[in-house]
Amino acid sequence: MRNLRTEVVTLYVVIAVLFLGSSLVDSYFDYNAFRRNGELLKNYETINQAIVAYNQSSTAFRLFNRNKNKIFYTDYTQKYQEVTTLLSGLSQAFKESEQTILYYRISTQMLEERNTLIDAYVNLQSPTGSLSKDYEWITLMGNYVNGFLNDLLSAYLDQINKRNSQVLHQFNTFKTAANVLKIGFLFILAIGLELMVRRSRQKMKEASHVMQEISKRNFSVEDIGTTVYTDINEFIVTTNTMKHEIHTLIEQIEAFSQQKIEHEQQKRLLAESRFKELQLQINPHFLFNTLSMIIRHIQSDDKQTSIRLVKETSLLLRNSLRNTMTISLDEELELLRSYIFIQQMLLGQRISIILDIRRAYGSTIVYVPPLVIQPIVENAVLHGLKDVREGGLIEIQVEEKQDYFAVTVSDNGKGMDDDELNQALLEREGHVGLSSVHQRLMLLYQREQVMALESEPGNGTRVHLRLYKEVALSTP
Repeated sequence: MRNLRTEVVTLYVVIAVLFLGSSLVDSYFDYNAFRRNGELLKNYETINQAIVAYNQSSTAFRLFNRNKNKIFYTDYTQKYQEVTTLLSGLSQAFKESEQTILYYRISTQMLEERNTLIDAYVNLQSPTGSLSKDYEWITLMGNYVNGFLNDLLSAYLDQINKRNSQVLHQFNTFKTAANVLKIGFLFILAIGLELMVRRSRQKMKEASHVMQEISKRNFSVEDIGTTVYTDINEFIVTTNTMKHEIHTLIEQIEAFSQQKIEHEQQKRLLAESRFKELQLQINPHFLFNTLSMIIRHIQSDDKQTSIRLVKETSLLLRNSLRNTMTISLDEELELLRSYIFIQQMLLGQRISIILDIRRAYGSTIVYVPPLVIQPIVENAVLHGLKDVREGGLIEIQVEEKQDYFAVTVSDNGKGMDDDELNQALLEREGHVGLSSVHQRLMLLYQREQVMALESEPGNGTRVHLRLYKEVALSTP
């Protein structure tokens, strides 16, 4: 059997060899033209440098004549030597044109004559007997020299343009011949490729039809038949195999997707279950003390206080047992006020609790876990201020930011050292409140930055919460 790749490669090798030869000749012409043009431009730049150096020498001489300062004469001498050095280095380049060699000779002779007059003028040796006439003659010669140098520059530029025109004509002639040859080669290539394409086009159409049917998930379409080319047959066999493997893979993906959906649903149910489990962790001692206080007020016939205590307590219990993962921040603050009222009744004058709410962005609805601030306050009462007999203070500040509400609960209690701070968020007996809040906030917002603690022994404790305006779990 024949190999399509071998035939195509053979055809391309023949064409590539012909093109390579043409490119090598083309590159040779380009290189020589570029190198020669670079030399000409470099010489042109050298003439410009000589003109600049000459103007600088003239300026230095005028400053010397005005100030009689030898420093300026030294500058003149250096620049004069630079001009002569630059021009002498171009003597061979000027020989290609009679006009440039003429301007070159006139310029160098006048430069030398002007320099002789300047040396005599500086040494007060006047050839004419009058230094002022000598200076006028030096100035006049300077103007002539400047003019001839510019004429030299223009003549050399004409020389460059003439040379470039000749090179461009030769290059265009070669390019025309090369392009004709390349067009012939491309025509041969097109014919050869067309013959090969006709032999395989039918099978490509069959492959396209199979691909379209696969895109429609019609895997019952017939397999593609083989050809006389072994490499095309490899493609055909691969396509047929791919069709069967895609069919199998799609079936596996659909089964996996169904398992994934069921797994995600199980994970969500577990997260919600854990969230509600943490929500129910309310200190039973607080409830016991509250019920005892209600009984005492009933026994003392304090009906108004007893009724309010029962209402506030039932509100707390009802919300702690609600089958919901979130409530609005306004509802949470109402629960917090109920808790503060009960705690103030229990604590009496021993501890004061202050609630400060600062809103800034209007009526934004923010969802939070139920009873998320209360455990922080309770922790301050039970641990931070447990040894305080009077003057205890708990300040609760709720401040609205652009993306979240910042809640800070601070007390003036005993504080904690570094070891106690590290252990504060661990779920253990007596400290389940902080752990419950931390875990519920992370479950709801799917963020790490939800709680931070600050404390020093003897300087109280500050707990910072972030109640974000966007939650990761769906709200009721």
